[in-house]
Amino acid sequence: MYRVLVSVTALCLASSFALAEDPAAQELYKKVSDAALAAKTLHFKEAKTSAVDKSGQKFEMGSEVWFAGDNQFSLKIQMEVGGNKQEMQAICDGTMLGLSEGGPMEQKEAPKELSATIRGAMVAGGLMPAMSIMGEPDKFKNGGTSDFKALAEGKVGDRAATVIEYTFHFTSGGDEVALGVKLYVDKDTLAILKREATQEKEGLQITEEYAAVELNAAAPDGTFTIPAAVEPEPEAEKDPEPPAGEAEPK
Repeated sequence: MYRVLVSVTALCLASSFALAEDPAAQELYKKVSDAALAAKTLHFKEAKTSAVDKSGQKFEMGSEVWFAGDNQFSLKIQMEVGGNKQEMQAICDGTMLGLSEGGPMEQKEAPKELSATIRGAMVAGGLMPAMSIMGEPDKFKNGGTSDFKALAEGKVGDRAATVIEYTFHFTSGGDEVALGVKLYVDKDTLAILKREATQEKEGLQITEEYAAVELNAAAPDGTFTIPAAVEPEPEAEKDPEPPAGEAEPK
């Protein structure tokens, strides 16, 4: 009898979790995600990101992100932490990956499907999971989305938005992460307008707002070109110093 009760209880719990999924919210996310992942190019234009960790430290970021086919992407970030400004840039031209943190761009061979992996993480969870891939791309795993709910309609600026909530699961650097996401989608165009994400384990709260999310827009020339390394200029030769005690020639 105990085993029967346990089985029935487990079945009821599983059913309640399944019912907790909102089909309308899940279908809306699928439309938004499928369109963004299938687009020839995807452009997150002038994204503004703010984050607060559990210690109360604040981060401010501005970013511009492009994705294209043939394993190409471009990510530019300007970050301010505690009054200190930092810059980060990553460009993948299809075969090579260039990374820079304000200095010369270092290059290495790009893993296959790197652009698609980062695009999927960016669409589902925003800038944070996308950035986490850069250091150890082979240790990132997209675990998908769950727990969809439809929330009250909202506004981003003067644009009416449908708001949905879900959880994005991923593994980064060996750590499993469950990121709670609240997504604001334009009611008319289904464009992503804003994202609020929470990582409860780390006490991290992130808000991202986009000037636009463009599908199939033409990327400017050079977007996916890794800048050539700049060779340092040779130092000018100096005249040898005279031995101690000798006067310099006039």
